[in-house]
Amino acid sequence: MGVPLNGSASLRKMRRAMDAPRHSDSRPEWLGLTRTELAEHLVRQGIPGGHALRLFGHLHRRLEAPDACTAMSPRQRERFLETTAPTHCETTEVHPTDDGTEKLVFTLRDARRVEGVIIPEGPRSTFCVSSQVGCAMACAFCATARLGLERALTPGEVLAQIYAARVRCEAVGRPLRNVVFMGMGEPLHHYEVTRRVLDILTDPTGFCLGAPRLTVSTVGLAPRIAQLGRDFEGRIQLAVSLNAGTEATRRALMPITERHGLADLRAAIAAYPYPRNRYVLIEYVLLGGLTDTPAELQALAGFVRGLPAMVNLIPWNPFEGAPADLHPPAPEAIDAAFAALRAMGVPVKVRLPRGRRAVAACGQLARITPTAEVA
Repeated sequence: MGVPLNGSASLRKMRRAMDAPRHSDSRPEWLGLTRTELAEHLVRQGIPGGHALRLFGHLHRRLEAPDACTAMSPRQRERFLETTAPTHCETTEVHPTDDGTEKLVFTLRDARRVEGVIIPEGPRSTFCVSSQVGCAMACAFCATARLGLERALTPGEVLAQIYAARVRCEAVGRPLRNVVFMGMGEPLHHYEVTRRVLDILTDPTGFCLGAPRLTVSTVGLAPRIAQLGRDFEGRIQLAVSLNAGTEATRRALMPITERHGLADLRAAIAAYPYPRNRYVLIEYVLLGGLTDTPAELQALAGFVRGLPAMVNLIPWNPFEGAPADLHPPAPEAIDAAFAALRAMGVPVKVRLPRGRRAVAACGQLARITPTAEVA
């Protein structure tokens, strides 16, 4: 069973800022407005745009509702609240694990649910955030893909997840320092949402999370990779979910390969404007007897050769209802894959499973209530 939120004052304050009615609302969500858009909205309502700076700080640095911004008059605050909407994204369950990982379940305004994962890393934390309800990419090895795409999240819904995680992390003295777009959904599919969230997170007057601490993972939407590079000048950490070295195997696992083959994807990765000493993360799911074979690993080495790349080997995390022909690699196969890539000169790491007991490991997010660890 999920653990309810505790009643700390900071959590209650943040929830007042996030809660919203459950009915549809055409007003813009205040959390989803960039600082520039916030100023423009204030001016349209007859409120001096200069108030945007303090208001933005209340919303994104202090995590307070607009009525805490006393720089505006009571009538101005009332007008702002009349013409914008809060974001309903309530943390309704928390599923902890022995390794400190926590899966958070968020309920949205339409009663749909998404999941995010807090991963402790020494004295700090990383949060894995969802960008969509479900996913349209249909990757065979991913539990989220079985849901299909229900809808995109709003920028406010993405930010509300991050801010809920931020409060929880600060409460235990392990502050949130990294956000990875590796939860439910393909973050480059509804690109405008992701771009807006990144703009808001990196604004120095808000949360002010450094761009290098933000990672966007994609299955390989090549044109959007190029757009992300242009919009943020390469400052956002790029991660590409590759998962196969050969075109045939990747096409069998990831239908997106039909539209964006390995050649197009490699060209997009090579053209990304990496800052000095930065690289692309190549995420590679190891499937026993399928993607851990010598032929696939040799093709993977060829793909990354000449790229500023780090390969993350991810042993496949099984999930309820997974295809019967998919199997996790044996421990010796993981070691062999690591050694083979190292021998071919490939920079490589192994990402150990985190959060399996909460059904929160990589590829497992599908709104499944944990009962016991999946073997």
